[in-house]
This record gives sequence, structure tokens and C-alpha cells, in this order.
Amino acid sequence: MAAEDPTVRIEHSAETHQLVLWTMGEAHVDVLMDRLRHRYGVQVDQVDVRVPLRETLAGPAKGHGRHVKQSGGHGQYAVCDIEVEPAEPGSGFEFVDKVVGGSVPRQFIPSVEKGLRAQLDKGLSAGYPVVDLKVTLFDGKAHSVDSSDMAFQTAGALALKEAAQAAGVQLLEPIDEVDVLIDDDYMGAVMGDLSTRRARVLGTEPVGTGRTLVKAEAPQLELVRYATELRSLSHGTGTFHRRFSRYDVLPAHLAAKVTAGQLAMAASGRGWQGSRTCRCARFTVLRVPTSHSLEPVRWLLCRARVSRRARSRPAGHGCRAAAAAAPWCGRRPA
Repeated sequence: MAAEDPTVRIEHSAETHQLVLWTMGEAHVDVLMDRLRHRYGVQVDQVDVRVPLRETLAGPAKGHGRHVKQSGGHGQYAVCDIEVEPAEPGSGFEFVDKVVGGSVPRQFIPSVEKGLRAQLDKGLSAGYPVVDLKVTLFDGKAHSVDSSDMAFQTAGALALKEAAQAAGVQLLEPIDEVDVLIDDDYMGAVMGDLSTRRARVLGTEPVGTGRTLVKAEAPQLELVRYATELRSLSHGTGTFHRRFSRYDVLPAHLAAKVTAGQLAMAASGRGWQGSRTCRCARFTVLRVPTSHSLEPVRWLLCRARVSRRARSRPAGHGCRAAAAAAPWCGRRPA
């Protein structure tokens, strides 16, 4: 489809796990969806584009992680105590070892850090990666037989979760620098629209005759449909460019909505955890929720059709069977 239309761009987001279709506008999207449905027989669920957020802690706190399972035989034993505090914006994650007296054996200190990093990637509240955090390991306990690498990884993650509950978690949203070029006749409408999008206008510059360049900072959450709405406000004469600037704290009322939405998605089983991916080695073709059948799925981008034999196989083998039934694709499933 992208090869047929040079104005279409297909992108797979590694952070949000969405297959994003970039087009010229809503009418263009309708044409492409109709083409997918009638020419290729593919039914596609359209959802809103997710903006990759981040999490951080609201303040300093201490956490105690205890992972003990001893029920006969070789068990698991690990205890660690940590202090956490927010770091400077953009500094990432910092791990500090202040263990004295050998309360945590030296060979298990990297295990604690590994467990912390794994939990930071999973998130602490809404499932977004945690950034700008300093963690200090200052105490702990070990067992001569039952302590292990995995036990201390688990204890580190438990300690971080306890510290997050005590300190509170803040959501961070990406902020973009936006340059909007418009005719002077629509200056008031565009400026008023930017103010409703929580944007901060940095200044304006005259460009040529009768046109103005507006420079502003705006959250990405407010710019998802800005191209369409700017075209409507400026009667098709306005254009804009944006680039990432930094992350900033998401207001509390919006953070509550985002967290509630993530919990609802996880409960419904329609998120990343509850879906199957049909893919070949070259392209990610379609993401099908587990509540949907793989029967209408066809290999669109490599022009491979799903045979009757492949579609009759159990649902758990749908993706591999579909790829195996397309010998002209020339690729094995990933």
C-alpha cells in the first residue's frame, strides 16, 4: 500500500507497540481503509495514537524489599533496603552502592541493580518507563545457601515498588517546540487555539508579506490532531513543524485519566499483553486482538494470501500457518 501511494508512510512504534499510518488527512485515511477492506479483505481496528509518556517519583522515599521462600530444599532469600530520590531532568537512572559490612554480598549487588532496571522499564503506576531517578542501596540481608541472583533481583523490584507507594508517582509528558506559519488574517484564531492546548507562546516573527511565524511549546498530547484542525482554522493556508524538546510533569487531572485508561485496557485484555501479532521478517502487517479471529487476515505488504489449509488450523498457530502458506513471500515468520 505504501509502495502504491508515496504520500503514505507506515511506522511501527517500538514504545507504544502501535502500527501508525501517516497520511495527508482524514479523507485520505477513509480512502485507505476502504481500499484495505474491499481490495485486500483486511478489517482494521482504528484506535487513537498513543503518546509515549514517562514516569518519575514525586519525592524521596525509602523502600524495603523482602523476598523469602523457604519450604524445604533450596529456597530463595534476599532482603535489600534502598533510598530513592528524583534526579535532574534528563539524567536518567543512577545506582549508588553504599552497603557496608557485607550485609549484601558483592556478587549480588549487580543483581539488585538489574532488578531495579527491569522494574523501571515496566513502570510503577501506568506502565510507562521510569526516568530521572537516583537509587541508593544501603543495607540488606543474605543467606549462605538460599540467596541467588534471581532472589535479589526480585527483592530490588519489591523495594522500588514500596518506595514508589511512599513517594508517589508523577507522569511526564513530552513537550514539542512548534513553529506555525499562518496568514495574518487567522492570527487571532490560531493563537486562541494554541492557548486551549496548554501551549506556551514563545514569540512571533513576520515572514514576508502578510504572514507570521508563531513559535510555541505544546504537549504532544494536544497535537495529535493539530494538522487537521490547523487546516480548518486557517482555511488550508497554515502549516506547522514540530520537534521534541523535553519531558514535563503532566497535570494531575490528566494523569488520573491516563492511569484509569491504562488500567481499563489491561483489564479488557485488548492491550499489548492480550494480542497476537501477524508478522513476517520484513514487515509487521497487522495487530489482531485475541478477541478477534485471525481468519480474515491476509499478508498485505508481501502480497501473500492465506490458504484454506492454513486458516483451518488452530488459532494458536494462525500467524505461523499464515506465513508458511505463502511460499512466494520468501520469508520465514519472525
